[in-house]
Amino acid sequence: MFNELDSIRHTLRKVFTRVSNVMCNTGALREIPLKAIPVTNVSQIQLSHNKILRIEGYAFAGAVNIRQIHLADNPTVTIETNAFSSLSNVDRLILPSGIRVIEPDAFYGLETVGYLKLSFMDLASLEPYTFRGLTHVKLLSLQESDLGIIRAGAFEGLVQVELLNILNNKIDAIQELNITAANRIRVLRIQGNHLLETPESGSIVLEGIDTLHVNSNYFPCGCHIHTLLDSPLANGSYSSRDGAPTGDFLSKNYCISPLEVNGMPMSSIDLYSIGRCLEQVTRENLEATNSATPTVRQGQSWHWWQQWRKEQTRRTREKTLISAVSSAD
Repeated sequence: MFNELDSIRHTLRKVFTRVSNVMCNTGALREIPLKAIPVTNVSQIQLSHNKILRIEGYAFAGAVNIRQIHLADNPTVTIETNAFSSLSNVDRLILPSGIRVIEPDAFYGLETVGYLKLSFMDLASLEPYTFRGLTHVKLLSLQESDLGIIRAGAFEGLVQVELLNILNNKIDAIQELNITAANRIRVLRIQGNHLLETPESGSIVLEGIDTLHVNSNYFPCGCHIHTLLDSPLANGSYSSRDGAPTGDFLSKNYCISPLEVNGMPMSSIDLYSIGRCLEQVTRENLEATNSATPTVRQGQSWHWWQQWRKEQTRRTREKTLISAVSSAD
């Protein structure tokens, strides 16, 4: 006996061989019913307003000609690894809001995407390799979401993106944001985000990007602000001219903390009155010590060796004298 999903699959097998556009908004679907179903003729499928909780791995296997996928208004919580594998030439991929987990390699094998928007998510973190295998994208937008912690390697393997938007999100911390020339991202727009912690020194790498926009964001303005201004997020705008900071990063971004400067433009605070954090000063001192030139180190070693030779000569003379006195007695 067919259950409800089997019945739908049985019907779809017959339907998909004859039509190019499929709308299945019955409200009854609890999973995407495309596995093991040949859908080579279908170019558009609408699965909105259902009860799909998970986008399973290989959910669209065999759907090589689908150009538009609509999954809005589903209570989807998880996007599994390889969820969109085998899809290519997708003009629009509309995902539901409320996603809580995106597994590593969730977009692996998804090639040539016109429009991919991830919005209103509630993530604990953006995991390593979230976007690995996602290639040739015109627009990838992460927006209006709680991204949690952006983990190291989250964007590793993402290749050839015309526009990457990170817009109006809450970000607890950035463990690493490493975008290099290998990603081939033409425009990166970081705008309207609320960042609760300042990224550590060296955790931000932004290379090979044609255009970088960083504006209308809210950053901590405590002692870590100097680390932020030394990072690529400032886009080189924090420089000194006649003893004053220049560039538009400070005027176009705002403070989220401490409370007394919340909401104020960063350009309105006295940066020189804010001392560097103790751990930052300690680290810089250690780095300065470790970067001492070999010549200095050689000089220190030579000085130590000379002192050792003098001490050894003195002890030898004392032993000789004691032996001579003992012999005389």
